[in-house]
This record gives sequence, C-alpha cells and structure tokens, in this order.
Amino acid sequence: MQMKRFFTFLLVLAWAVSASGAILTFHPTQPAVDADDIYNLVGSAADRDNVGTSTADGAANDGCTYIAHDRNGKGQTFKTLNVPGSCRVRSVTVRHVGYTNNTVTTWYMIGTESPLLVRLTDPTNQNTPNFVLASESYITTGAEANIFSVGVTSSSLNGTGTWLTFTFENPILLASDTLYGFDITKTAGGQSFFFETHGIKDTAVGGNPYPNGTAYSTGTVQVPGNNLTVDPGDRVFIVKLDTVYSAWGPMPSHKAAGVDTDVPLTLSWKTGMNPSNPAQVNPNVKVHYLFGNFANPADPNLYLVAAIDAGQPVQETASCLLQGAYAVRRDQTYRWMIAEGLDNGHGGVFGPSDPNNISSAVWSFKTELSVPDIAPDTPADQVIFPGEPASFEVSALNPFTGDTSNLTYRWYKNNVLLSSQTSSTLSIANAKESDEGEYYCVVTLTTNGTSSQSRTAILKLKKLVAHWKFDNDALDSADGFHGTLMGGPSFDSTGKIGQSLILDGVDDYVDIPDGFADFRSGLTISLWARPTAANNYARFLDFGNGAPSDNFFFTRVGTTSTLQYQVMHMNVSGGIVEAANALTLNEWQMLVVVHDPVTTLATLYKNGVPIASGGVAVPNNVVRTSNFIGRSNWTADAYYAGRIDDVRIYNYPLSEEEIAALYAAAEGPYCRFRPEFDLTGDCYVKLDDFAVLAQHWLECGFYPSCQ
Repeated sequence: MQMKRFFTFLLVLAWAVSASGAILTFHPTQPAVDADDIYNLVGSAADRDNVGTSTADGAANDGCTYIAHDRNGKGQTFKTLNVPGSCRVRSVTVRHVGYTNNTVTTWYMIGTESPLLVRLTDPTNQNTPNFVLASESYITTGAEANIFSVGVTSSSLNGTGTWLTFTFENPILLASDTLYGFDITKTAGGQSFFFETHGIKDTAVGGNPYPNGTAYSTGTVQVPGNNLTVDPGDRVFIVKLDTVYSAWGPMPSHKAAGVDTDVPLTLSWKTGMNPSNPAQVNPNVKVHYLFGNFANPADPNLYLVAAIDAGQPVQETASCLLQGAYAVRRDQTYRWMIAEGLDNGHGGVFGPSDPNNISSAVWSFKTELSVPDIAPDTPADQVIFPGEPASFEVSALNPFTGDTSNLTYRWYKNNVLLSSQTSSTLSIANAKESDEGEYYCVVTLTTNGTSSQSRTAILKLKKLVAHWKFDNDALDSADGFHGTLMGGPSFDSTGKIGQSLILDGVDDYVDIPDGFADFRSGLTISLWARPTAANNYARFLDFGNGAPSDNFFFTRVGTTSTLQYQVMHMNVSGGIVEAANALTLNEWQMLVVVHDPVTTLATLYKNGVPIASGGVAVPNNVVRTSNFIGRSNWTADAYYAGRIDDVRIYNYPLSEEEIAALYAAAEGPYCRFRPEFDLTGDCYVKLDDFAVLAQHWLECGFYPSCQ
C-alpha cells in the first residue's frame, strides 16, 4: 500500500489508563463460558491445596489467596487467543472458595462502601508505569443481588462458592496471543472487607490446570503496585472476551524487543477480517489511521501520525515508514495502534471511539538497549618477560553521558570470574607462568542492565620455547621438546656453535614431539644452516598436522636459492614471504624469520640483516603433531641435505638488536648496516672516507661548463 499523506499535525488519542467505574455482580452458580473466554474452573477441595506453598489447612496460604482490607492485591495472568484481530475484555470473574473437604474455618465479610480496584496489567512491563493498562473501581453498597455476609463477619468450613464478576464500563482491547493479567485490590475506605479466592496450587493433585498463566500478588495493603509476585498455582477465574476483527499481525510483533534503530523502521499490519465472513479481508475499510507515541515515548497518549489509503481492492497488508521526527531511538518502549476507517475523510478525527472506525489493540515494541561503548583495541595483549608487571585496562564509556559514570567491571581469566577485580584496570605485579591465559572484561551499564564484553587479551611470558643445539644429540635445552633422530644422521664436531647435525638428504630428519600451538604472541625461528645440495622444497623446519594442515614452515623454494616462510590455516595459505637469492651452498648462514602478531609482518633475516618482509597471518592456535627438522610434511618434497645447527623457536618476535646479538655471538662483530658516508666500504665513517671525498673536491658535472 502507498501512503497517501503524512500528517504534519498531531491528533491526540487519549489512551492513558482509564479511571472509570466497573460493575460488581455476585452469582451463586458459575457464569457461562464462551468459546472466546479464557478461564480456569478447577479449584482445590481444601485450604491445604489452594494457591500457595502450605500443605495444611489454616492460615498459612492466606497471604496468597485473600482479597482483603489488610492484604495486598490478588491477580492472575492469562494469555489471549490467537485470532486475526483483537480481544475485547468484557469482564473478569473470581470465586469465593467453595471447598468440599476443608477442616479449618474460612472467614469472610463483604463490607459496605468498600472501594475495590480491578486492573488489567501487562506482566512483561512489571515494575514500570506501563504495567497497568487500565483500571476501574467499584464501591460496594450492600444491596447487590446474591451478596454474601453483608457487613458481618461470617465463617464456614468450605466457604460459599459465590462467583464475583467485575464488568468493565469501558471494555479494553487486548492484542491476540499475548500474556496479560488482572488483579483486584481492596483500597482504603469503607468497612472491613475480606474473602478467600478459590484456586489450586501447582503441586496439588490436578495442579497447574491453566499452564498459560499463574496467580500473583501485587502492591501493599490497600495500595496496588506495579510489581508482580508469583503465587504458586492458578486461581479459579473467567476472563470474558470477544473477538474484534480489527487490524492485526503487527510488525514489529507485539512485545518485540531489541528492535534495530540503525535503519529506518517500517511498521506493517494486516487488515481486519470481514465480521460476516472471517475468512475474507474487510472490504469496507477505506483508510488506516496510525496512532502512536513516536515523538515522545514517555507520553501515555497516542497521536495520529499518518493516514494510509486502504486501496482498491482492499489489500491484505498495510505499512508505514517512520522517518524524520518519528524515527525511533534506542532504550525506548513505543506504543501504537491502527484505527481502520470505514468512512474515508471522516474517521480518525475522533479517534477509535468514532463509530466509523474499527480500532485495534494497542501494540508495543522495545528498541535495542544502549550498551557500554568499549574501545575495540582494549585491553591490549601483554607479552612480557617473567617477573615483569602486567596491566590490562579496558576503556569504556557510558553511551548516555560520554563518561565512565554508572559503569561496573567484571574481569575474567580463561572464562572464570576474578571476583576481586572490579575496576577498569587489572594489574599483575610479578607475572609468572600461572598468570598466563586469556583475559577479558564485562562492562555493565547500571542504568539499564546491559553489558558489553571487551576483546580477549592474552598474557604470554616471553620465552625460548625450544632450543636444539645438536651437540651430539637432539635434546631440547629450553622446554623438553627432545627430538628423535630418524634415518641415522651423524654429528660434525666442527659445527657453527659446538657440534652440528649432518642430514644426508635421503631419509635423515629429526622428529619433534607434539605441541607448538600458541603463537598468538608472535614467533621467531632462528637456525644456522650449511646446505650441500639444492634439494626440491627441502625444509629446514616444518611443523603442522600433515599436508596441508595448520603448518608453518621454513624452506627452500623448489631447487632455487629462494628462501620462503609460509603459514597454513587448515589447508589454506595464511601468507608467504620470500627472499630471492638468499641461500648459498656450502657456506654457514644464519636464517631467521620474525613474525609480529600486531602488524602481521613476517621478516626474513640472513646473517643478522633483514632481507625481505610481507604480511602473513599468525599460525592458528592448535596443537601440532607432525613436526620435523629437515623434512617436509609433503611426501613429494625432498629431505634437507647438509649441516644444521642451533635451531631456536621463540614465542615472541625478537627485535633487530636481539637478532644482531645472536649473530654476533656466533660470528663476532659484523657490519649490520653501512653508514651513509662510508665511502671506503669498511662500515666506518672516518678520515679515509674524507680523503676519498677530498680527491674529488670541486669536480663538476655541469654542461657545457662549470662556472
């Protein structure tokens, strides 16, 4: 349907809680129930099984059952029928107990001039002003037909079984297939008033006869409230309804929560059915009048927002795009309804009471709640040496005030609450191995109870994960990842640092134990190699779970002299970095890869100098069970041939200075970088460089001549 016009003025529809007068009638026998009515007619045989928790006759359940001048209000929740329209509430009925097997006296008195308040409620809005949908009062006269015990305290074992019906002066429309409630309170004034309502507790034989609702109490003595306290069981009750074939099927659905406010909202609904033919859309509908509180959600009244032509022929669904001044906001409850006009141009001006209109129930929805704003990069990972302090800090703001007011903090380590940590900063004075783990903070906004969870930061202690010196064995001197020599490799006493391992390029390799999972804090691989052959894709190192499966490897590319570092994520490459012409046969060379988890740059070094870098995702955090030095996880690849020595793996990216120190420790002082004015190539800037400069002093390259 198309919107015909969007009103620039507002017509108020007074849809606030009514204060009209109900009518109370007494019935010695059960009122008739119809197909549209909601009811429970099952009551207990004795006081001990009435609503409540007591299992004995007497006064123990009275707090859950008596409507009285010295008790709070008593009610029952119920669910309306799922019908294509609205449900009009005509009346609600409760029953004075009519036990058949009670053993303790039941007391009752209907005082004259006693004011009673009957309300229709919305259980989903308990503890808010929106809990009460409508209320009407009645003052007893003592002259009502079938009234029992007028102004006199009376008693019996079983009660009278009288039914009390409150008929609303202004019947209320409720949405279909929705939970509602009603309650009755004896308010201040008049004579004493008390009687015990009939019902049955959930745990009694035949209990919970009405599973779609429950008995409840509300308020305090003579003062109704917005709270709902469940009383275990169901009251005997009748809610008399009839179906109004009005607009129905609202979207957002009635009582929807978390409605998105980041996109323009379109309201839609279905046209009411034909009263004479409920299977057919009502052809008499000419226009849809949309009422709502979109300009001010706190306003209890509803205002005319738009009129939308029904179209010819009448369409089954109508809609309206809310925009501009009516755009919905977060943290709000919006109420709206549709009045279907049967007289185009007249209906709507006088609202739903106009006889030319058929009104729907009032629907509502709640928009998404604001949550604390947490800076996405907080807290930061902590990668430190043992014994150093660590500090996790979460940066969060209250979205309403833009500051840190009304925020609370809960820190978790490895998903376990750290109950003593309640500030925005978690500090660890002297980090040790037991402090390693994953940390995050849940920040709660106390004004609406919403929470946001920060990113998960890791605390890792920098360490040398493994170090194979290959001094006549394959033992790990760092953390116990002792290798197993396979194929019969030998050792050379003239290694680069002490002895070195000799691999024949045929079947020699070192099998490394399972592990090497967590490199989220970064990775450094360092080794000395003296290859004797350019074997095809010969690996210096390949750790993974097969081919290809979460590998990271350091290798020759084919039979070329190109050095490559690659990471596999499952069976997909996470990135490659290569350095051409990096490998030399029959010479010792220190090869290093440094993988930074923050920048995701992997940098290759040869002999203490960076030679290539590129973006590579850090290895997945999985245990690796197929780990080799000198062999590939791919069976088609060749074995490494040559010597290998001093293989190291770190769980953090070494700095350029640390790599330089490693190289110098084995090779001695070296030229790490050549100064700009080193003209003699000796890695110094000194007088002989000046002498070279002086030799060329005043040389001129201008054309055609120097002036």
